[in-house]
Amino acid sequence: VGTACPGAGKTTVICGRVEHMTQMDGVTPIVLITYTNAAANEFRKRLPNRSQRLLKFSGTIHGFAKWWIEEYCPGPDGNKTALTVMDEEESMELLESLVEHYGLAKKFTKTALKEILRRTDDPPVGLCHDPEDNLYRSFLKRQWDTAQYSFSGLLATARREMAQRSYEAFDLVVDEY
Repeated sequence: VGTACPGAGKTTVICGRVEHMTQMDGVTPIVLITYTNAAANEFRKRLPNRSQRLLKFSGTIHGFAKWWIEEYCPGPDGNKTALTVMDEEESMELLESLVEHYGLAKKFTKTALKEILRRTDDPPVGLCHDPEDNLYRSFLKRQWDTAQYSFSGLLATARREMAQRSYEAFDLVVDEY
C-alpha cells in the first residue's frame, strides 16, 4: 500500500508492478480497479502489450461489478447476458413502479426511496415483515430479471454472486482505494 500526492508517480509504480507480475512463473490474470475510467485508460496506454494480455479487466469498481456479472453469472436463459446500467433517475422510476405495484405509496417518502437506491447489502432471507426490506428484495430481483442495474444494485449483486459461485482466480490491483 502506498499513498502519495497527485503527480508523484503512483500510476508509473503500479504499471511497473503489473509488468513485474506478468513476468513471474504461474501468473494469474490481473484485475486492475481504478477510481475513474480516465485512470483505467491511462493504465492501458502505459502497459506494454505483453502485460495487457494478462489484464483481465481494467476500470472502475462499478465497471468491474458489471463485467464480473456478465462474465460469470448466466442470465435467466442460462447464457451470458449483456447488462445495462440505469442512471439514478431510471433507477428511481423502477423503484417507484414497484412501490405503486405493491400499493406502498403511503409508506415511503422520496428520501426513503433514495436510501433504498443506495443499499448494497443483502436483504433478509425468508419471510420478512419489513416493507423496506421486501421492497429492496423486489428491486434487486427485478434488476436481475431484466439485466438492468442501478449502480448500487451492481455492487450488491456482484458481491452476493461472488460469495456463492466459483470462478477463475485473479490478482487484484487497486488504484485509489
